[in-house]
Amino acid sequence: MEMSKIGCVKIPSLLFEDDRGYFTELFKNDTLAFLPTMKQINLSESGPNVLRGFHAQRGESAQSKLIRVLTGAVTSCIVDLRRGSPTYGEIEIFELRPDGFSLFVPVGYGNSFWAHEKSLYHYCCSEMYDKGSEVGITPIDSGMPFPWNGTDPVVAHRDRMLPFFADFDSPFEYNELGQDKLLVYCNLSNIKGQYSI
Repeated sequence: MEMSKIGCVKIPSLLFEDDRGYFTELFKNDTLAFLPTMKQINLSESGPNVLRGFHAQRGESAQSKLIRVLTGAVTSCIVDLRRGSPTYGEIEIFELRPDGFSLFVPVGYGNSFWAHEKSLYHYCCSEMYDKGSEVGITPIDSGMPFPWNGTDPVVAHRDRMLPFFADFDSPFEYNELGQDKLLVYCNLSNIKGQYSI
């Protein structure tokens, strides 16, 4: 297990392969004990060049997410929206494929992804969807170093209408203690040999 630069967690998969294909465990409670209880599971299908995001929820409906690509290939782009964070406003890129890793995104981040081919994107949420709590930033903000800048992705009208990062009034605050606890858990898991990347 590995904490990324801005505070997400890459959770590797142990693949058991034979001539039939492969088997892997996507979730096991005793080795992923740091995860909050997940209250909703979503699945989206996206065609080639579809771009979704950046989405989050505020207040009591704020969500952490456990993300996995089941088919296809996507570029996942995460932006730190936590005011006071040493990486506030920074983005991180993850290439997600079915035989790769799962990605845990804590509360306080904007989540977006860009499909390179027809893809199934599966994610568990720690809180249920609440339309009134939705916040986000537009993925077509040329002032941010997004990997799709200069291309012409398929973007929903509602995502185009989200604010630019510079105009976004973030409701999220940095929690250093929570970040440290997550880092300690990742390090202990690797020492015990439960996971390695």
